[in-house]
Amino acid sequence: MSEKTFEIAKLEIEDAELLARVESFFSTGEKKEGDLLDDEFGIELQYCSILQSSTTSIDVGEGPFKDIQYGDFFLEDLALGKEVDLIPLVMWGDRAYFLQDNPSPVCKSPDGITPVDTTKFAKNCENCQFSKWEGKKPPACTKALNVLFVPSDFKSTPFVLKFSRSGAKLGKDIVKLTKRNSKAVYETTFTLATKQETKNKRRFYIPIKKGTFLTDPALFPALKFIQKKYLEVVRGFTTRHHKTETTDKAPPSNIV
Repeated sequence: MSEKTFEIAKLEIEDAELLARVESFFSTGEKKEGDLLDDEFGIELQYCSILQSSTTSIDVGEGPFKDIQYGDFFLEDLALGKEVDLIPLVMWGDRAYFLQDNPSPVCKSPDGITPVDTTKFAKNCENCQFSKWEGKKPPACTKALNVLFVPSDFKSTPFVLKFSRSGAKLGKDIVKLTKRNSKAVYETTFTLATKQETKNKRRFYIPIKKGTFLTDPALFPALKFIQKKYLEVVRGFTTRHHKTETTDKAPPSNIV
């Protein structure tokens, strides 16, 4: 019995269907060399987006996106609809500084504390000129909250939703509510939806919170196990940049 199979077998999950879904989250494939989002279980982080009129990353109207509509949440190969019940597992911040019309950041920090290149602008994000507010003008460097969620029905592997700019307030609400309502972040389930807004004659969709409810305690053993394995991946991702590109010491962590 492999280490992976043994760990999952120890879970106190009586629901055979739930156990099978948890097992499906962890592939047995070999680790890809150089892949920052892999560990010994073959875990890879995936990101969730909202379909906008400007989205070009998927083939709308084809395959799994045959019936997708603007404002729907979606993954790389799955449409989730406009309303989803999600359980948070891990939360961490990051920062990125983009210049106009440049799709790649000129500076970034995977943990929101220490930039990848400490020789470019500043040794830490807090003291960088581009992280400062100028009156009511927001910083040029965008601060974001990343939340790793798993759907409450466990029908998709965990994924990351990034909250920044127009979604920043919702991100703060999620952090505040999980701290106030529960001992572990996964004890509160969030119903998230999307809402259309207009700014400078441009229409777009933002995430909103429709409600919260207490997570079924029967799911706690599975959620605790999944959280533990994904924490390893996130910690490796947020520190490996710094270890290889700037210093041999891991920076302070802001992972919840």
